[in-house]
Amino acid sequence: MQNSVSGLLLVTDMDGTMLTTDKRISDENISAIRAFQKAGGRFSIATGRSIPSLEHYVHLLQIDTPVILYNGGAIYDYDKREIVWHSVLSKNAKEYTEDVYRKFPDIGIEILLDDQIYVVRSNAIVKKHLDTERLSYIACNIDEVPDGWFKVLFALEPSRMDEFEAYMLAKGYQDVCFVHSFTHYFEMLPEGSSKGGALCHLAEITGISMEKTVAIGDYFNDFEMIQNAGMGVAVANAPQKLKDAAKLVVCDNDHHAVAELIYHLMNLSILER
Repeated sequence: MQNSVSGLLLVTDMDGTMLTTDKRISDENISAIRAFQKAGGRFSIATGRSIPSLEHYVHLLQIDTPVILYNGGAIYDYDKREIVWHSVLSKNAKEYTEDVYRKFPDIGIEILLDDQIYVVRSNAIVKKHLDTERLSYIACNIDEVPDGWFKVLFALEPSRMDEFEAYMLAKGYQDVCFVHSFTHYFEMLPEGSSKGGALCHLAEITGISMEKTVAIGDYFNDFEMIQNAGMGVAVANAPQKLKDAAKLVVCDNDHHAVAELIYHLMNLSILER
């Protein structure tokens, strides 16, 4: 007999977790999410994506719970079409971005505000990202980007990542933080921002205790979320550091990882601890 998942909040990362390698949501994952919602569970997403780049998936999954965007920089309610919580970068982020622009001429730079993407320098990685997701954007100079930056995405070849990450961390900036969000993405976020922190805000917004949250992810930007959740889960394709932090490891993203987790929850109560 299935155990009740009513009262649980399940939050999943998208790329590398929910999505297959070719950026699809499997029918198995969709069916499992429907069953979870029908049984009284609340389902949401935590992603580095922006409002427009996640919208298609939110409608496909019929999500009625606010979602975490910009790697923890904002929580957005697609039903109400409004940001219900957010944090923005220090105005010093402009100076830090200009420094990268001058010193690393091969690195692509995207700046995300609300529902708009500004591309201040493109490269092959940025172009592929925008083309694959079919995202509209504004190409401009850094000075032309309005205030209120949610995050800055730096796009570079994986072979350059260690060098670039070391350079940025050595700066010792106190009013921003950084996260390695994918093999070729390094992001600048508001000080203290993380998916883990945003999960705490989402739990408060939905009236669900952190003990009844479940979070699943695949990369270093999911680390705090997996640590903070009542039950943190990693996919098989995650780095070992993430697996070590998780209470459960499920299959990889190409074999319906979210479905495996949901059916595990529906047959194993985590409510009584």
